[in-house]
Amino acid sequence: MTQSVSVLNDTTFIAVNVHAHSSEFQCKLHAHTSIAALTAQLVGQLSELAERKAVKDYLATRKVQWALEYGPVRRRLSPETTLDEAGVHPGADLYLTQRSRTEEYPVLRDDVADGAAEASKKSFRVLDGSDTRRLGVVALPSVAAVLSAIGVAQVFAVSEQARIPVAAALGVLALMCTTLAAVMSRMRREYADVSGSLSIAAYITAAAAAVVAVPRDPGVWHVTTAGAAVGVLVAVLGPVTKNRPASLHVGAGVLAFCAVFVGVVHLLLDASSQSVASQLLFLSVVAIVFCTQISRQVGNVRVNRIPTTGEPILTEAERKAAERGERVSKVAKVSKRSTSSVAIEAILNQENRVNTTLKAMIGMVTAAGILMVASATALGYFSKDYEWHAFALVAAASVVAVAVGRGLVSRDASLPLLVTGPLAACGYLLGRSLSPHPADATVIVAGAVPLLIFVIVAIIWAVRAQSLHSPLSKRRLEIIATLAVIGVFPLVVFIAEGWSRIRNR
Repeated sequence: MTQSVSVLNDTTFIAVNVHAHSSEFQCKLHAHTSIAALTAQLVGQLSELAERKAVKDYLATRKVQWALEYGPVRRRLSPETTLDEAGVHPGADLYLTQRSRTEEYPVLRDDVADGAAEASKKSFRVLDGSDTRRLGVVALPSVAAVLSAIGVAQVFAVSEQARIPVAAALGVLALMCTTLAAVMSRMRREYADVSGSLSIAAYITAAAAAVVAVPRDPGVWHVTTAGAAVGVLVAVLGPVTKNRPASLHVGAGVLAFCAVFVGVVHLLLDASSQSVASQLLFLSVVAIVFCTQISRQVGNVRVNRIPTTGEPILTEAERKAAERGERVSKVAKVSKRSTSSVAIEAILNQENRVNTTLKAMIGMVTAAGILMVASATALGYFSKDYEWHAFALVAAASVVAVAVGRGLVSRDASLPLLVTGPLAACGYLLGRSLSPHPADATVIVAGAVPLLIFVIVAIIWAVRAQSLHSPLSKRRLEIIATLAVIGVFPLVVFIAEGWSRIRNR
């Protein structure tokens, strides 16, 4: 006699691995519920648990027929059967698959409101939790930037008496954002985007507080103080957040270093605003050219010696070190047993370090690109003498940005540089047109020609869709960037009146 099975009995649930697209989910499914009912519930629940966008899009596909397949041969389970009847055992692998329906029947609804709601869901995206969270992530640094701008304007344009209260308020806000970012990064890994947004707000408010706290007219000292404040905050936020996100903290560190370096040079040699802008432009070019080497140091990526055919695994020095009981290279350890825990740990560490290196490179080139555009605009605005030197400096910097960006494989690192080059030239011409000092019309015309060439080359690359990642092409671009940097340094010395200072001494 067959006894009825209670749904509330835990023994009727089977723990299985459900594969959907490229992700795997561990689920407990009821053994005596039909496959059709389980499939409908699985699609909704897995779409909420999925983290990858590709999996979410796969589960959100409409007008398809879902099915469960079982076993290594992917046997399709009948929708009317249950897991118990299909002989599915605990720990089995189930595959959630879909196939397009060959027939489509339009739905005619009696309720107009219900039909309008259904049609709007099909045609327009519904506001959900991810959208509101993304809005909050964007709003946090935006509000911090607006408050910082209001505070700076209040001090420099309205009342000097508000300097101390505004600086204190911005400092407290920066401390609060730093604390929240550290706590959320340590305790809740799923809120990494919110932690990054709080870190951006902390950097903005700290820089604004440093600018307000300097009792001087706006100048290089404000830039230096803001850079020092951001540098201190990078030193604090980097360790407490475990350098997550690496692109943000590395980019902020690059900006802070450039600002402090220019301030130290200004402390030793008094320089004009034009000279300060040229020095910042030069430092941004240096950061772009050496982005790969610096980011590799940040990610702690080392290139081990790989023995070729016939060579010993250990060198003579490593063999003697091993005899003395000292540590040998990772390659020697891993090669003893490729399936050992050492090999697995080395593979995971290598992947994490490479990801950190790429993120650091993206942050570095993005920050350097922003600094290049801003300094090129400032150089055009403050240019009074050495006009052709400044024009050649910006042209060389634009060439460096495009050459290095074209040679990078990562799209997130390449696109900022490809955009930065033309924008730097546009910023310089914009600064010259707005400058209180009259600009030479020849410079404006000469600057428009490279921009036209940039546009033509960009159109050709876009139409041909030609990839440029061969070692020979990269080497050529590196040579072009190196020659441009070599030509940039004398121009910076000329604009800073370095030759005249040396001659007078």
